[in-house]
Amino acid sequence: MEEAKAVERRYMENPLLAFSFYTQLQTDVTRRLGQDVLAALDEAIGREEVDATTLNRAYGQFWLWVLAAYEVTRTMSQAKRCFREAIAEKVVAFKRRIAGIRIPFAKQEYPGGGDVAIGAEASIAGIDSKKRDMTFVVRGVAFSARSLMTEFDALIRGIERGDVLHRHGWRGKDDVT
Repeated sequence: MEEAKAVERRYMENPLLAFSFYTQLQTDVTRRLGQDVLAALDEAIGREEVDATTLNRAYGQFWLWVLAAYEVTRTMSQAKRCFREAIAEKVVAFKRRIAGIRIPFAKQEYPGGGDVAIGAEASIAGIDSKKRDMTFVVRGVAFSARSLMTEFDALIRGIERGDVLHRHGWRGKDDVT
């Protein structure tokens, strides 16, 4: 009986386990990487100066974070029927938002750009010393590193056990796969 309670507690604390062990693991890693990026930004950006070496580390970690956060939400959005509608909508909305920076980061080109290389969109466009943040501008749309990571974290923390309706791979059959 204690084992069953422990398992249920684990699922309540980590609701994405009910969807996919791998998604839960990838989400945990992505969130920890986001915490590392935030710590590096806090260290790199001072009121009067910027430590370029630490900022470069934050940039590199953020690049990886963007790729990871996109892939996690892509997987979840492709299986959106596995989630309550309200959560599925939030996942899809975040995936669309982060896609605007993911393609320039991953491919160094615009979405659907093929042979068109990006300009400086993968470069830091601004540093906010008050918020200790870096921003990127892609085709006129600004992306705050800190805001994206905070939004992803809130999205994941907002998922409860009851929001996961089916395991990943479920196709509407009576049995859950």
